[in-house]
Amino acid sequence: MSKRKSFAIGLAISQAIIIIPLLFWLFQHTPAVYAADWNVDTFTDAADGNCGDGTCSLRDAITLSAASDTIFLPAGSYVLSSTLGQININKTITLTGQGATAADTVIDGDNAIRLFSIISGITTFTNLTMQDGQPISGNGGAIATVGAGSITLDNAIIQNSISLVNGGGIYLAGGTLTLINNSQILSNTAVVSNRSGGGIYSNQGAIFLTDSVVAGNSSQLGGGIRLNQSTAQLSIDNSQLLNNSGLSSGFPGGAINTGSGSVIMNSGLISGNTAFRGAGAMINAGSFTINGGTITDNESDYGAGFYVSTSAGLLTINDGEIRGNRSVANIFGGGALYIFQGSVVQNGGVISGNTAVNLGGAMEVRQGSFEMNGGTISGNSAGNWGGAIYNDQGFVTITNGSLTNNYSLLGGGAIATGVTSSNVISNSVIYSNSTSITQTGGAILNTGVLSLTNVTLSDNFANNGGGLQNEGTATLTNVTIYGNTAVSNGGGLNENGGTLNVVNSILAGNSAATGPDCAGTIVSQGYNLIQDSTGCTVGGDLTGNISGDPLLAALALNGGSTLNHALTNGSPAIDAGDNGSCASTDQRDFVRPIDGDCDMGSYEFGSVPPPTPTPTPTNTATPTPTSTPTATNTAT
Repeated sequence: MSKRKSFAIGLAISQAIIIIPLLFWLFQHTPAVYAADWNVDTFTDAADGNCGDGTCSLRDAITLSAASDTIFLPAGSYVLSSTLGQININKTITLTGQGATAADTVIDGDNAIRLFSIISGITTFTNLTMQDGQPISGNGGAIATVGAGSITLDNAIIQNSISLVNGGGIYLAGGTLTLINNSQILSNTAVVSNRSGGGIYSNQGAIFLTDSVVAGNSSQLGGGIRLNQSTAQLSIDNSQLLNNSGLSSGFPGGAINTGSGSVIMNSGLISGNTAFRGAGAMINAGSFTINGGTITDNESDYGAGFYVSTSAGLLTINDGEIRGNRSVANIFGGGALYIFQGSVVQNGGVISGNTAVNLGGAMEVRQGSFEMNGGTISGNSAGNWGGAIYNDQGFVTITNGSLTNNYSLLGGGAIATGVTSSNVISNSVIYSNSTSITQTGGAILNTGVLSLTNVTLSDNFANNGGGLQNEGTATLTNVTIYGNTAVSNGGGLNENGGTLNVVNSILAGNSAATGPDCAGTIVSQGYNLIQDSTGCTVGGDLTGNISGDPLLAALALNGGSTLNHALTNGSPAIDAGDNGSCASTDQRDFVRPIDGDCDMGSYEFGSVPPPTPTPTPTNTATPTPTSTPTATNTAT
């Protein structure tokens, strides 16, 4: 080794001996930076920039604090000075009230200023109340955020604040607003025409409501909460939106107006809200998904639960209840839903006990679409047509649905359809619905285009057409119409001026003064069982048509998701259908035909559920053995 290299190594070792102990000493003696606590000790609003002179105001504590500090406020009232103006916060801090409850520590804007502007960071308000904010201009009565500034309310209250623009309580520009632990947004207002979000307005930010309440707020659009742009979001978990009001005569939304944003409700309650349209929620170009919770006791002229106003609007019901809502106008209707445009998809849940003075106790489909893939629509009522559904000019598709115990005064106990409407119903049951004793269509009054496949109509009541009153174009395939009642004509169905095609279907066990199972003229496409065709003219293809008792069991859940009448052993309907006309499954989604020919009606005797597909195993590559290295002899 050269002398130069030896010198360099020695020098490096010497430096390390000196530097390492020095770094260790500095590490031990450098003071750690900890979050500080600030104790406010005066109720007077002051800004002398000093908390070491015996008094520390809330404003000074916020100014002097550093990121992650906590400011403690003793119980009492802190009235902010209108001369000093709003308090600006540009760091992450926590304000904590020290009273027994949130109501014991109050920050008050004296109806003269906005309380806080959150410029950056996350400000957490804990166990305190903010009230009486009222700026002379701008958004946000109590609090407004700028950019990505964010807010957390933890057992905190914002109340009695007013904005002349948007966000009576809070204006959220971006960032997040999180409400937890019984936080409350109460009695705030955005008052000027076309202003939005009485409680909260989110332009682009995300709102998370957990175990909290938004109640008694009002504005022109979105009395409780208004979302604006497509990035604005609202998540509802175990929270309540109560008694909020949308005041506009346009498209207000009592509790919520989605704008172009999105709402997900996992649990909670939307109740007691009012608006001209959409007391529960107005869905504009945005979306609303219900995974759980209850929407009840809301009131509007029409669309009391939800109003879908544009073609881009989407309501998805996966679970939960929409019940007891009221449409009170003499025009239009929709006790639970009014689908002006856009779409509603029901995959589960219950729509029940809603009322409409006029049309559609559960819903009116004006020009949009309603798709039902499961769930129940029950106990709704209308003063005009459509106890559950009135489809005016829209598209209704029902699969695996149950419609029961609905009532209409003027026709269509469950469903009434308009002349230009399209209606496709399959694998569903419509039972125990009714109209008044002088009206028609106990289950369905059709004046549009109607297709029924694998459907059961049972125990429905009307003056004419106990099960079905057809005045449009209807096609029935593998339908069971059994046990329905009409006072006058057509206990099962009554054809009156339309076209009614029937194939592979059962009409039996119904009652009426004239035409117990059918009245009017129907077009057979073959393979039907009509127990009593008295009072009914059957034309078309009579191939395979039979009469007699189909030997049906009582309405029951015989597998699948909807009730049906099972064929019992020895029924003449077994293997009496046409394979070329029947679907590949029955109402229960059980395979048909099971042993040669399809059965008539909605139930396939002896069938079983389709096999569950077995996942194809994925071949796992066999690892290539790694060769063992050969030892190399080392010279001794």
